[in-house]
Parts: sequence; structure tokens; C-alpha cells
Amino acid sequence: MRLIGSALLMVVVIPCMAAAHPHIYIENSVRIMFDGTGMTGINVRWVFDEMFSSTMIEEYDSNKDGTFARQEVEALRRGAFSNLKNYHYFTYITIGSKAFDVRYVKDFRAVIQDHRIIYTFFIPCHVKADSRPKTITIAMYDETYYTDILLANYECKHKAAPGIVNSSIKEIENYNKSFYFGQIAPVELIVTFTK
Repeated sequence: MRLIGSALLMVVVIPCMAAAHPHIYIENSVRIMFDGTGMTGINVRWVFDEMFSSTMIEEYDSNKDGTFARQEVEALRRGAFSNLKNYHYFTYITIGSKAFDVRYVKDFRAVIQDHRIIYTFFIPCHVKADSRPKTITIAMYDETYYTDILLANYECKHKAAPGIVNSSIKEIENYNKSFYFGQIAPVELIVTFTK
């Protein structure tokens, strides 16, 4: 009976695991933005792999000139980006111990560079600084593992009144939030800042 159960588990689970391997690869760059009052949000840059990019270019570069015109970017936004709202744009943010729900983004752009599609967008997330340290945790990943999002680089950027808000950032792998059958630990950025 135990042998039958093990065989059944292999028949059901292994094909599911194989089917869920990544089909899209993204190099993710994150810039946490600050002004004189505190954190204002996150600038995000996604560089897609060449195979996915070629499919998207074929579909959305309608005049085949190797660039995205304004109307082509809008078509791409509606057809291949706006649905990510249902998945919080693959973004998980915690302010202190409270989850922040990413419901919308701003300033979406898409360009073609070296045969790869690049998305840029801004996630508004206003957190006021004060004399006590505040901690924000940011992670970007797809729990289904259909998309593999690799953190390429990150930084804190102080646009206005530098020195009024001090910030630091570090990267950790959080094994307590492992996904894809416990095999993948999301990379989290821990941002701490004070006024």
C-alpha cells in the first residue's frame, strides 16, 4: 500500500513540479526613493530574457521598427502588464510588521534594448520618517515560479534634501517564506531609515 502511495505521489507531484519551472526570467533592479519627509516609493526596472522578449516584440512592435511607439507601449501595458495587479505586481512589502498591499503603479514605460524588453515603473509607498528607526521589507517574486525574478541590484536614493533622512539597506534570503515546494527562498531587502 505504501509503495502504491509513493508511486501515486510521483505521478501527481513530479509532473506538476516540471510544468511549473520558470518560463520567464527577469533581472530586477530596485531603487528605494526618499525625500525630506521619508520614503516615497520604489523605482523598479525589469529586464526580460531574450526568448520572452522576442515573443513580446513580435506581438507588440506592430510596425516592426525595433522600438515601441507610445501607442505600442500602451497596448503592451494593457495586454502584458496591467494583469499583474491581480498578483500585486509580484511585490511584497511589509512596513514594520504590517503588510502593504500594492494595488497600483505609476509611470509605466517599456523599451527595446539589445533585443530585450525593459519595463520601468514606480510603486508609490509613502512612509514618513521620524527619530525612531522605521523598517521596510521589500521582496519581488512569483510564488508559482512561472517567472524567475533575480535581484540584480538595489540602492536607496535620496532625491531631495539629502542628509535629513538617513537610510541603510541589506539583502537576506528568507527561508521562512520558501515557495515552490520549499525549494526557493525569496530575497528580501531590509530598508531602515530615520530622520
